[in-house]
Order: sequence, then structure tokens, then C-alpha cells
Amino acid sequence: MSKKDKLIDKLLRKPKDFTFDEMASLLSYFSYELKQGGTGSGVKFIKEGSNEVINFHKPHPNGILKKVCIRPGNREIKKGWFVMSNLLSYKNYNGTVEYSKEDKCLYGKVIGLKSLLSYEGDSVQELEIDFQNVIDDYLNDCEERGVQPEQPYKGTFNVRISRICIERLPRMLLSMGRV
Repeated sequence: MSKKDKLIDKLLRKPKDFTFDEMASLLSYFSYELKQGGTGSGVKFIKEGSNEVINFHKPHPNGILKKVCIRPGNREIKKGWFVMSNLLSYKNYNGTVEYSKEDKCLYGKVIGLKSLLSYEGDSVQELEIDFQNVIDDYLNDCEERGVQPEQPYKGTFNVRISRICIERLPRMLLSMGRV
């Protein structure tokens, strides 16, 4: 497990001992650079090439962050890790990554298939291992039964509509309460 994965795993467990240095390291993986804040212990992390800024107070004397300061890291993980790259990939199959608050675990399903292949784990590492095992089991099962495994759907779907439809679209959406 990489250092980044270990930090993400630790942060998702909502620890009481997550340090400022760990947060700075984690945010650097998401292209944030540490800048000194305004006055006192204020610090800011600025995302490279964007106008995104995360501000909070650097803890002292022990360096352990308050829970309110852990939220920016969680937000970046959800935005930058689960959402922007929310797919696991293995042998040309992709799977989702989601969190169950009720069960306190990560779970997902392989997408682009008629078959339902799901997996779960208590950590990122367990989720990835279970995802790979589900794919391997599916492929082995298909081979044993002598059937061709499904290939995931992929590609684009283009729709051409007439100019009249484009002109009527705003009215149609208004009548459906979508605008």
C-alpha cells in the first residue's frame, strides 16, 4: 500500500490523531501547495493551476488537527479520488467506489455489464483486492461453463436533433419543471 493510500485509509477512519504534516502530505497528492496564511497560525493550501484554496489554523503545540480541519482532506478525497477517479480498473473492467455510512464500509459494483458483480471492503486495500477477486472469479466461472464473458460497454453515443427540437427544448423543459 502506497503512502498516499495509507494516509487516505487513515483519514477515512476519522482518527483523533491526524497531524498537520500528514494533511499537508495528503493535500500535496492532490496538487495543493502550502502557503503561509494571514496572521498567526493561519495557513492556506492553494491548488496548482486553479483558484481553489483551503484555509485553516495550523495546530500547536502538538500538531494534531481538530476534526473540523480534517474535513478539507475528506472533501478532496471525495472530490479528487472517489469522484474524479471513482473507478477501479482491472483487466479492462471498471468498478465504482462508494461508502456505506450505515455499514461503515466501502463497496462497489462492476459497471457496463448486464451481470451484477459487487464487492466490498473495510479499507481501500481490501476493496481493491475484493474487486480483483470478483473479476477473476467471474472470468474463471465463464471459462468453466464454456461461455464468453461479457465485455464492458464503452464508447460514445451521439444523437442528432433538428433545429426545431433545439428551439422547442427550453419550453419542453419548463413544462416538465426541469428548469
